[in-house]
Amino acid sequence: MANFDVQILDLVNTSEFIDNSDNQTAMDGFATDAVKEIINILPRELKIECATITSLTSSTPMDLDAAGKIFHVTRENADDGYQIGCREINPIYGGSTEDSSSLHKASATDPVYWIESDTGGDPKLFVKPNPTGSQPARVHHVAFPTVDVSAVSSIVNFPDEAEYLVVLYAAIKVAESLMISEEDPELFAPIISTLKQDYDKGIQMLIAQGMPKQQEQGAR
Repeated sequence: MANFDVQILDLVNTSEFIDNSDNQTAMDGFATDAVKEIINILPRELKIECATITSLTSSTPMDLDAAGKIFHVTRENADDGYQIGCREINPIYGGSTEDSSSLHKASATDPVYWIESDTGGDPKLFVKPNPTGSQPARVHHVAFPTVDVSAVSSIVNFPDEAEYLVVLYAAIKVAESLMISEEDPELFAPIISTLKQDYDKGIQMLIAQGMPKQQEQGAR
């Protein structure tokens, strides 16, 4: 299968975009934006295919700016122990997790996590007791991959059935860019309309996969 840049330009019926390095960078950006938009609307059973694990080995909280949905968090229960699930708690009790007299005290056998923003407004994930090198925590979360359209024809940690939507999204953006710069902008209007229809239809099909099936009426 051809790399994404070739697929994108085939849909737009042009090859001129590929000869310009700035345009190549633009296509990478379009595809990366598409991946993030699509992941955010995927049903859970497909979103889990976009998961990765971030290991925490110190008291430094995890910066969630570049992370997606958190699935779950675990922490090692002892040196050379095993990972157990962390309870999610309200951030209001974060300080109490280190108070030995508090009902919210965290322990290696009952670890907790919470999410709150720092003074700069950046979301952070905290785990208590503090993870260490011998008792690390693992955050299972969605990752948003970047895409080099000239180098790949598939995306790691992304559903295969959604990859064609990345191509459609990027093709729409390329066509819109050309529509602005071309002397005959109306040349791209029907192309954009068709691509948007195909993209919207594909998105609805993905969303439908996450909807519960209606029970059949009546007995057979």
